Amino acid sequence: MLRKIIDSKILKASGVLGIYPANTVDVDDIAVYTDESRSAEAGRLHGLREQAEKVDLSDPYFCLSDFVAPKEAGVPDYVGMFAVSCGFGCDEACAVYEKDSDDYSIIMMKAIADRLAEAYAEKLHERVRQVSTDDVFHSLMAHAHTPLSWHSYRNRSV
Repeated sequence: MLRKIIDSKILKASGVLGIYPANTVDVDDIAVYTDESRSAEAGRLHGLREQAEKVDLSDPYFCLSDFVAPKEAGVPDYVGMFAVSCGFGCDEACAVYEKDSDDYSIIMMKAIADRLAEAYAEKLHERVRQVSTDDVFHSLMAHAHTPLSWHSYRNRSV
């Protein structure tokens, strides 16, 4: 089925990536800023510390905000976000299989679309880590579509 999906270009991949100026505020929250001046917040990401009981009481209870520089440190930091899908075209393909009462193909199509989305997310994450920060920002700014510099990867055939 994977060969059929590839050869017929049944599924389309799409994703967005953004890297934004950010700093930790109020211990567990991350302030995301509208621009490099860091004078106006676009929003906040509210964090939650680990909730599981620790065997060693001296072990820290981590929060995502622990990995972003605190605002009071004066160190500019950033947060990256992305969302991907490889399911565009899946519903249409499954509708054909539904007419044929082919439950197996429906399950496989959905499973493959899900696995491809996971692979796409991993590949996007890898590419962001492989380029320098300056290269990422120059690329994002060259393709800015919103004040927060979304960079889109749209309608790529799987």
